[in-house]
Amino acid sequence: AVVSTQSTGKHGVSYIVNNKIDINGKAVAVVGPNTAKLIGKYAEKFDVTLVWADNAAELCALILSSFPRHYSWLFYCGDKALDVIPRTMSLNEVELKQLVVYKVEKKKGLDHELRSLLDVEIFQAVVFFSPSGVEFTHDILEDRLSRDCVLVAFGKSTAAGISVYLGNKFVIKVCDHPTPLGVLNVLQNL
Repeated sequence: AVVSTQSTGKHGVSYIVNNKIDINGKAVAVVGPNTAKLIGKYAEKFDVTLVWADNAAELCALILSSFPRHYSWLFYCGDKALDVIPRTMSLNEVELKQLVVYKVEKKKGLDHELRSLLDVEIFQAVVFFSPSGVEFTHDILEDRLSRDCVLVAFGKSTAAGISVYLGNKFVIKVCDHPTPLGVLNVLQNL
């Protein structure tokens, strides 16, 4: 069985396809409808059971309620993966092996680009798609954003990252669903 989260979805699917991983007859559990659609394109070639949820906690609940506990799961993740899935599976005595398929790195020159952009623009909102995005930019944003700027989090984990790095200095809005439409809904209601 295979697990992939929203942020690793594209990387996880690419890893499966590029390495010709046989998922025939396997259960595949992913976070997010876009990742489900992506794996669904390949799932047609295989006999797979595909389930998805909006976030890691919901995905774990779905896995635990839908599949036998003796299934062994392979978790494709990045090097900064949150521990929600490993911890939940461990607590429920479900075997999970993690495979890091990509490394999260701060883009070279990001600080300079961000400072240059913030020197000439005033933003009403900034959207974060991952906790690492907050981690890599918080020190600059904290000093240069207006306190009227709304910080939009793609999901609950990202909202938690905003709270950790920026506290309650800004208004934080969380998308109801971690999708582009979820972001648009938040932005339209500012």
